[in-house]
Amino acid sequence: MTEQKKNSPAYLVLMIAILVLATYVIIKKLIGSPKATPVQTEIEKSEKEADEKDSTAFFSHSEEEIPAEQLDEMPVEKLPKYEDIDETTRKLFERIMGKLDKAYALPENNAQRKKILNAVKNTIDSAKAIEDNPFLSVNEGDMYMLMFAYESAAEAYLDALQRMGKIPNVVHNYANACYNSALARMKNHDTDNAIVYLEKFSKIAPGDTNGSSLLFEWYKKRAVGLLRKQENPKGMELLKKANNIKPDNYVILFNMGIAQYRMLKTDEAIALFKKCIAMKPDKSDYAKNYLFTIYMQKGDRVNAEKYRTEATDITIPIDK
Repeated sequence: MTEQKKNSPAYLVLMIAILVLATYVIIKKLIGSPKATPVQTEIEKSEKEADEKDSTAFFSHSEEEIPAEQLDEMPVEKLPKYEDIDETTRKLFERIMGKLDKAYALPENNAQRKKILNAVKNTIDSAKAIEDNPFLSVNEGDMYMLMFAYESAAEAYLDALQRMGKIPNVVHNYANACYNSALARMKNHDTDNAIVYLEKFSKIAPGDTNGSSLLFEWYKKRAVGLLRKQENPKGMELLKKANNIKPDNYVILFNMGIAQYRMLKTDEAIALFKKCIAMKPDKSDYAKNYLFTIYMQKGDRVNAEKYRTEATDITIPIDK
C-alpha cells in the first residue's frame, strides 16, 4: 500500500471501522454467565438516554486474528474474566459499543455524531469513577479514534494492555493510534514527537515496510537539521537508527562521517568517508574534501594529496 493511500481519509475511516469491530468482538467473545449485583445507579443515570435496540455494533462480523509482537510495556497475558463482571457493567459495555457503532455510521462533521461521542465520553468518565475496569479503557480508545484524538486513543489502549496483557486486536488498535499520532505530529512540524510515536508503531509492527521507510526519512531529516545546528551527538544517534533500518545508505554514512569528524573521532570519520567514495566514486568530491582536510590536520600530507580536489572546502550535511 502506498503512503498516499495509507494517509487518505477513506483509509483512515476504514481503519476506524476495523478498530471498533475488533473491540466489540473481543468483548462479545468473552461474555459468560454474569453474576448479578446491585444496580449501579450512577451509571444507569448516565445511560438513561441509551437505546439498547441500537446495540448491534458489528456483531455479525467475524474476528480477524492479528499476531501481536512482544512489547516492553506489556505483561504476559492476564485477561480478566468477563463473566466476573456484574450485569450492569456488562450491559454498559454493550450500550457503549452500540453508540460507537451509531456514531461511526454518521458523517465526520455531523452534529449528532459529536453529540453521541460526547455522551459516550461522559458515560465512560462516570463509569470509571465507580470502577476503573480495563475494558472501559478499550472503549475509551475506540471513542477517541472516532474523535480523531489519536494520542488520547493510544494512551487509553496502552492502559488497557498494561492491565489486560497482549490481546492481539487491542495491540493492533494501539499500533494504529500511534501511527496516526505520528502523522498528526509531523503535520504540525513536531518531528521529535512524530518520531516517538512512529517508533512505538514500528516496535509493534517491525515488518511494516511503509512505517519503516517513513521512520527512516524522518530520522534522516531530523538528523540533518540537528547537524546543521551543531547538535552532533543527537544527530549521530538518529543517523545510527536510520542506518539500522537501511544499512549502507550513502547520505546516512556521509552525514555520520561529518558527525564523527566534528566530535573529533577522526579515525571513524576517515573510515566512513572512504566507504562513501567506494560506494559512489563518481560523486565523491565531498567525501574527498573531508579526507583531505582530516589528513592535513593530522599532518599527513602524503595521504592528504590522494584526496585533493579542485574545491577543497568541506560541505554542510546533505539530505539527498
